[in-house]
Amino acid sequence: MKIFLSTCLFLAILSEVIAKQCRVKKLNESKSKTTCWTTKGGNCFSRFVVKNFTNSLDIKVELGCTTDCTTDNYSFTTREGDYVQNFRKCCHEIRCVQEFVQRPGRKLNGQECPTCIPSLSEACKGSETIKCYDDETQCMEFVVAYDDSAIPNKHFHGCASPKFCGLAKNSTHIDFLSGTIIRARCCAALPSSEQLNFEG
Repeated sequence: MKIFLSTCLFLAILSEVIAKQCRVKKLNESKSKTTCWTTKGGNCFSRFVVKNFTNSLDIKVELGCTTDCTTDNYSFTTREGDYVQNFRKCCHEIRCVQEFVQRPGRKLNGQECPTCIPSLSEACKGSETIKCYDDETQCMEFVVAYDDSAIPNKHFHGCASPKFCGLAKNSTHIDFLSGTIIRARCCAALPSSEQLNFEG
């Protein structure tokens, strides 16, 4: 019994020390060209940025080595069908892409946000709403400004996960946008009208 326990302990310690070889791929590269070796306690990671704007689905993948296994998942939904999602997780090299393929689809969470908020846009009309998905519990509004003065500012309104709200408020750049985020604000989402009717 002592030999068995000693062997298990040795294997557990050894697994912490053995480096793992991971593929390396930047978001804008078409395929992985190099590999990296993890340091002690490190892991491979995979990150997927999924953008679906105006019925054009774009999926970008980033792969590499990391010592930080915290997830970096966020999402933002604007008009119906237009959304961006970011998934990051630690994984074993062979399963990095497979785990993403097996991820569950987006699910409505019973909350909604206005499509346009007059405080940011003079063009706001009507009171249409956007349905929120998964962990999108915040309503958000922000403006994207561009370096090229010929490109007008774009106003975004929709449902956001708390992580996305934090990123937009504290960072001027997010991967799926080509401009600079300004005037980002968030507030709690409201129960959808369907849910209100159901509860009433």
